[in-house]
Amino acid sequence: MGTRIRLTKEIWEARAAELGLDVRSDKRGVPLSERKFQHTGQYEVSAIASLYKGRRYLEKFLDNITAQTIFDRSELIIIDANSPEGESELIAQYQKVYPNIVYKRVNHRIGIYDAWNDGVALARGRYLTNTNLDDLRRSDSFALQAAALDKFQFADVVYQDFLYSFDSDFDVEDVAKMGFKSEVPIVTANNLLRFNSPHNAPMWRARLHGEVGLFDTSFKSAGDYEFWLRCLLNGKRFYKLNAPHVVYFQNPEGISTSPQSRGIVEARQALNMYGRKLTSRYLSKSRSDFAADIGVEPEWSWETPLYNVVQDKLVGLNRQFR
Repeated sequence: MGTRIRLTKEIWEARAAELGLDVRSDKRGVPLSERKFQHTGQYEVSAIASLYKGRRYLEKFLDNITAQTIFDRSELIIIDANSPEGESELIAQYQKVYPNIVYKRVNHRIGIYDAWNDGVALARGRYLTNTNLDDLRRSDSFALQAAALDKFQFADVVYQDFLYSFDSDFDVEDVAKMGFKSEVPIVTANNLLRFNSPHNAPMWRARLHGEVGLFDTSFKSAGDYEFWLRCLLNGKRFYKLNAPHVVYFQNPEGISTSPQSRGIVEARQALNMYGRKLTSRYLSKSRSDFAADIGVEPEWSWETPLYNVVQDKLVGLNRQFR
């Protein structure tokens, strides 16, 4: 997804062996009981996490998020979707140190987008981001995204390239050494209809939900994709950060990465909902009408994309007016 090669676990393991990475060594930081933390009382970022059978990843996740450089101006909202693994005890230990960790348990199984909507309702931050328990962020991840939204007032959503991981024991620095990075395209109507560029750990303005609505809970895997398409349809703008400061774990049991994922089916459903509305009217014109609009003869090969036809015309105009 977003890479020039088909990355497999075998390729990943071969690279790890080549680099001789010892990811099982003890890299624990300051024990929780010895940490000192003071929140500013300001809420710039609200990070939302859906929790279900996440005990395996939870402690590393909590350490990763609480290490964010602006966590003293942020909050972590964990929505427990009736997980049977008793994660609340560990979360309570962290809440004693970090009072800006908000925990809500729902007494019945809910989907990820129901959980995200609950998180949106509780959020106090100007900016929102989703945080998956099995993914990781560089310590300046929140800060980079929030700074971009502060600086670029035209942007409603910021997203970025990300680092791929096939081993949850790797930390951010280990994964970065592996060098497997996405190359997601910038968001345009045409690109978003082909690829969900903001799918991994974007950050967006909280006010979007008042303007565009919440996540569609009829989706189980592609509700975020449907939301980004809906945002684009409503004139919202996206900004890409090229620095990969997020680790995407290719979890074989994840909602969107498991073999049983409904992601492909639901993505097609979202495309059926928005494809025609977001497709440029020029792309639905006849060949002759399109040629007349840009001032060329309709003689190009049928295999040539219209994008190339327009680019050739622009190159010609550049030469003409030099």
